Amino acid sequence: MSLENIGKILKEARLSKNIDLKEVHEHIKVGIHILKAIEEGDEKSLPHPIYAKSFIQAYAKFLDLDWKKIGEEYADLYKFDNKIDKLDKLPTTIEDNKKYYLQIGFYLSIIALVMVIILFFSFFSKKRNSIKESAVYNNSSQINGSTPQENVLEEQSSNINETLSLAEQNNTLQENMNKNNSNINETQNIAEKSFSISTQKVEVVAKDQCWVQAKLDNNKTQEYYLYPNDKITIKFNNNLELKLGNAGGVKVYFNNKEISLSAEKKEVKILHFPLNNQ
Repeated sequence: MSLENIGKILKEARLSKNIDLKEVHEHIKVGIHILKAIEEGDEKSLPHPIYAKSFIQAYAKFLDLDWKKIGEEYADLYKFDNKIDKLDKLPTTIEDNKKYYLQIGFYLSIIALVMVIILFFSFFSKKRNSIKESAVYNNSSQINGSTPQENVLEEQSSNINETLSLAEQNNTLQENMNKNNSNINETQNIAEKSFSISTQKVEVVAKDQCWVQAKLDNNKTQEYYLYPNDKITIKFNNNLELKLGNAGGVKVYFNNKEISLSAEKKEVKILHFPLNNQ
């Protein structure tokens, strides 16, 4: 049964009950333009067949028709698995790797910040102890009969030493920060090199309608239904299993180079990437 026949059955059932499309829309919450496309067999105006199937079944159920049978008839037109209920963008482990290296950079930044805080408190602790020692020394000088001039000279000498100590600590702090920044940059460079070396991609360009199943490194499987001129790009690290439901109706490119499929239309073909693993 074609999509046009399904649409005709639904439209005739609706008209026989004197129901307009607005009333159907209000009950099943499917857009009127989608309902019209179903009735007219306008495939191009419908969403992905998996979603369109649920709309057709809801419409048939509202009209008290055998909605399960009509849904199966529609699914048979596209040869897709009825259990598929989600179509997300095909996943890649590269994005996970990028997140991993960004996390490394983040943790290194936290470590650098902690070191700065420790040095900061260490500096002020030393300065506070220095002030206490200076007070004790001044009291001792007064007891021993030191002259005001001697106290002034000693205080100036102490201030000079504190200034020199502060400069040394600032230099040490700057060196530690530069070292941490260097580590972060090195980690980012490693991440970029790893990303550029390990990334591989496969492109599938549809010349005819085709069902595509992809199983990536993490064994998570996703499926697509492609119309003519549709294209998907799949990125992976190590291994990819690609199943083509109509291998003669697509072109496949591995790392921008077209590969020969030698397949007829309607032929199911399974490819393993990289190619030397076949």
